[in-house]
Amino acid sequence: MKHIPLLTTAFLLLFLTGLMSLSPIYAMESPESAKTSVSIHELLSRPEIYDQQVIYIEGEIVGQVLRRKDGAWFHLKDKDGLMIGIWTSHAVVDNFSFLGRHGIRGDYLGITGVYYKICPLHGGDTDIHLNEVVYHIVGHPLPKSPVSPIKAYFLILLFLSGLLLWLVNYRLQKKTNND
Repeated sequence: MKHIPLLTTAFLLLFLTGLMSLSPIYAMESPESAKTSVSIHELLSRPEIYDQQVIYIEGEIVGQVLRRKDGAWFHLKDKDGLMIGIWTSHAVVDNFSFLGRHGIRGDYLGITGVYYKICPLHGGDTDIHLNEVVYHIVGHPLPKSPVSPIKAYFLILLFLSGLLLWLVNYRLQKKTNND
């Protein structure tokens, strides 16, 4: 009878581990299942190392989705502000909720894909052909930030100071031209 709670606990842990592997966030516990975890900066500064290798990157979807007959393009921007084009199927881009732009935080993705320094399918562009979306965090509109009263007063004061300097300069030039 002492073994029943131990077996139940072991079965429960095994069951929960199996459920976690089905979840998209836990589908790949770490980027080690990809051949290399790399930043966009690293890809662009040393492309020959990663050319035609499976890599893992993370970033925000920005700009527009460019649909073509056989797939779609989108841009992924990393934390350093660098971007790279990602080629994928229409089914993947149909799941995007927000595309990043002014006032909107785009969906955040962790992806694996094959990096091409010179892509033979896309006219020699540098791109990544998406294999798998490892995780997807939905973006959101950013709150509008009103202009603080101090900044507004400072701006008015700066404008009036500039106007006053211009008037003084104008009068001095007019006076020297009349003399």
